[in-house]
Amino acid sequence: MAAFSAMPYESWPAIDRALWFEAMSASELLDSGAIAATWRDATRATVTESYGYAVDWLLKRGLLRSDERPAQRWSKPVLADYIAALKKHVSAVTTKQRVLNLERALAAMEPESDRSLLRLAVRRLESPVSHAQKRERLQEPAALEALGRTLMDAARRGEVVSRRKNAVMFREGLQIALLARRPLRKGNFASIEIGNHLVSERETWRLRFAADEMKNNQDLNILFPVELKGDLEEYLEVYRPLLAGSVYRGVRLWLTYRYSPQSPHALQLSISNRTKQAFGKPINPHLFRDCAATSIAIDDPEHVRVAALVLGHRSFATTQRHYNLSRTIDASRTVNAFIEGATKRARRSSQ
Repeated sequence: MAAFSAMPYESWPAIDRALWFEAMSASELLDSGAIAATWRDATRATVTESYGYAVDWLLKRGLLRSDERPAQRWSKPVLADYIAALKKHVSAVTTKQRVLNLERALAAMEPESDRSLLRLAVRRLESPVSHAQKRERLQEPAALEALGRTLMDAARRGEVVSRRKNAVMFREGLQIALLARRPLRKGNFASIEIGNHLVSERETWRLRFAADEMKNNQDLNILFPVELKGDLEEYLEVYRPLLAGSVYRGVRLWLTYRYSPQSPHALQLSISNRTKQAFGKPINPHLFRDCAATSIAIDDPEHVRVAALVLGHRSFATTQRHYNLSRTIDASRTVNAFIEGATKRARRSSQ
């Protein structure tokens, strides 16, 4: 089977487009398809894309009938074949997410439809990463930051002949070091805009995200790590202009070798590849969040509740049941002090 592709909304069967439009237009809780009225824009985009993959697969299999309602197409054999195809071509994480989003799309378009098979499939799909496997990949934030600084130093030395490839290396180093201290969610981290999310304030920088940009629907306003301030300004003055060239004139912070903003997916690949080279196992941006929470819980249990604030969780329960500091700025400073101490201890032990 050819690689999966997402059928754009404009190419969906007419009945699917009509039902989807009605679901996306619902505004009252009692409207048909009102479930979609509560979705954030990012959720709508993700579910739309997942549904596009599903109907494209049906089309390529000769199973997409325009006279059939969306939910009627997913009999047990058809769903089983779709899941098998997904497993062959995408990861366990993506397989489960695609099936979950197919169920969500049908729930929005046909709320009264029978989606029990889809729900059962979602429950039975294996959890992609066990807790034991995840623990094996965890690294101390200090070690992650040290990797970031190593990459930035290599870029400064001009380790690669190409100046723009050195700029990519510096960007990767800064990203890894920043994620070690401020483990934002991948989507927020990749979408940082200068002047909007990254704001200069007197002699410091801040990271700010509005509630509607955050998964927990709460504003986030935290200090950019003072320890990385010089590296950030060096990136802005020296390396980002090399990546932008004469092509990109926008405000996105993270740029690629191709003169364009870095997507969340590209960010994940970049960080995973660099950490795999360094530690033998990939550490994706989301796993940085586990690294931070676990390190604080183990090494500084008195401040374990800091993790919920730094990770942007609505409640402490979300952060593995770990106490609630009153202000995020205090949490950021505590994390900084913890990582500084861990870094100094690591340096002393290596001497």
